[in-house]
Amino acid sequence: MRRVLLLVALLTGATLAWLLLRDRPARPDLLLLAPHENVLAAFIDGELVRTTAVFDPGTLLGQSQTTEADRREGSLASGVLSRLDGQPPYAWLVGERPSFMLDVLEPADRELLVDLANGTDGPQSVEVVFNGATIARQDLPRSAKLVSITAAVPAALQRRGRNVVELRFARTEARQLLDEDRPLPLSGILRHVAFAPPGQTRAPLPRPPARAGIIQDTVEGRPASVLLLPPETEARGALQLPAAPRVTLRFSLDALAAPLEVSLLLDDGRVPLRTLEPGTPTPSDLEFDLSPWAGKPAVLSLWARAAPGGGELAARVSAAQLLVPQAWQAAHAPAERGGLPPPRRQPSFLVIVLDAFARRYAGRVVNGQLVTPALDALSANGVTFADATAPASYTLASIGSLLTGQAPLTHGVLSTVDGEGHVRRLAPDAPLLAAELRARGWHTAALLTNPNTGARHGFGAGFERYDELWTDADLFRPGRGVSGD
Repeated sequence: MRRVLLLVALLTGATLAWLLLRDRPARPDLLLLAPHENVLAAFIDGELVRTTAVFDPGTLLGQSQTTEADRREGSLASGVLSRLDGQPPYAWLVGERPSFMLDVLEPADRELLVDLANGTDGPQSVEVVFNGATIARQDLPRSAKLVSITAAVPAALQRRGRNVVELRFARTEARQLLDEDRPLPLSGILRHVAFAPPGQTRAPLPRPPARAGIIQDTVEGRPASVLLLPPETEARGALQLPAAPRVTLRFSLDALAAPLEVSLLLDDGRVPLRTLEPGTPTPSDLEFDLSPWAGKPAVLSLWARAAPGGGELAARVSAAQLLVPQAWQAAHAPAERGGLPPPRRQPSFLVIVLDAFARRYAGRVVNGQLVTPALDALSANGVTFADATAPASYTLASIGSLLTGQAPLTHGVLSTVDGEGHVRRLAPDAPLLAAELRARGWHTAALLTNPNTGARHGFGAGFERYDELWTDADLFRPGRGVSGD
């Protein structure tokens, strides 16, 4: 009897289990997912966005925020920066429409304060234009006396990210500034800019913002990269999502003191994935399904909002990975992964620089032909940045920054020659991209067709091969061929 009861119980249990599981969809086993990419690496060269509170025009940080000059003026830059001993920094304003940029994380009613002076010996007036809308007009006295202009900037005029403030002057006056080799059309002198909630633009300067971005720390006793986000900070990192049947984002959240919005930025806008609230348990591993966007380039955004209780840390992310199915990873791995891979230090890469190329012609058809078919093919299979700003509006200074990672005033190649006729060269202590690459195992070579990239300015330092394909650096005569591989 006991055997019969035991058999009936077993059969009943098996039947119930079969009924419960027969129509249950198969759950992908997380153990079958393999790491594809370390997402934190994308934030190393990514972007941190905070609302600009104070703009110091005469500093290197201020220089990076100035934008291209009015092309009709033919000026070298929107501002020639000065920092005299014992005086606060300021910037000479060049051209009729010099401009600078302010970052906005979240639009809100704010106030803009601009302290400037007339840079000419005659009558002068200025319009302050925010994202194309005039917000103030002011006459400036003939003396170099500072004038404070305060204007309301409603949230409706602002946009997330870069906002452009343009100063439209009535006139310019040719002046020889600093050691420039030709007179520049001077319009004004900019001393200070503040962008803050109404009534707070004259408040004391804010303390330096809390440390943000990727740092090197210790996680579980081992050195590791960690992403720190203070309140009201957005971190963005570019990713190329793999074309796998399933793509999962998994990251480890060690601390959370403010709402954290996780989003993807795609060509057609922002796609919110989830907003994590401070009550989220930490530490914890979180997962996001990115499969709908597999195969697409995207920017991952982590936006820490204001912390309810204050504090300098909103979120701390200690790991982030893209995961794909193991079978797909194995099928799409390079062929040599079947055995020991050949010794390779790093992949090769190519930098192409086009001088004075109008971006509006990229991807365009003119006279029935694509203008840039090769570039179009590259951008279709890579990550494209629609908003990128050069450190200078002319080739010579920009190339110096490209090869050193420094602002033009730091690396020193601001013009072809200085006031005494000597050819300008990179500063002796400037870090050299080519030298850094060679030290890490890369072979380096450059093929140049523009004398503004010439080795006489020190640009060839660190390269194994630096071929100048022209016959006259001053007259830009036709170039010559290059031999070798």
